[in-house]
Amino acid sequence: MTPEEKLMALMASYAPKQPDPAFDLSVMERLARRQAFERFSRMLMAVVVVSGLMIALAWGALYGQMADTLPIVMAAMGASAIAGLVVWTLGRAQA
Repeated sequence: MTPEEKLMALMASYAPKQPDPAFDLSVMERLARRQAFERFSRMLMAVVVVSGLMIALAWGALYGQMADTLPIVMAAMGASAIAGLVVWTLGRAQA
């Protein structure tokens, strides 16, 4: 065996492995699922917090000491709903 053949055999043993598209696809799918779950969890937590706050404000405005602030509370609820829709739409556009 000539030195060139030895060198070629050695280089052939260090050649990079062929890519495995099925493995790459499965890894990307797992990452996408985890990211979607995290995004959904954050959105759900935000909806629960904002809904609780809006219900507390509306309850206080309707039945509590803040009856004269009902128009302001309803306007704030509407603005929050519009802001939530905008944030949700922008989040969907980035995904």
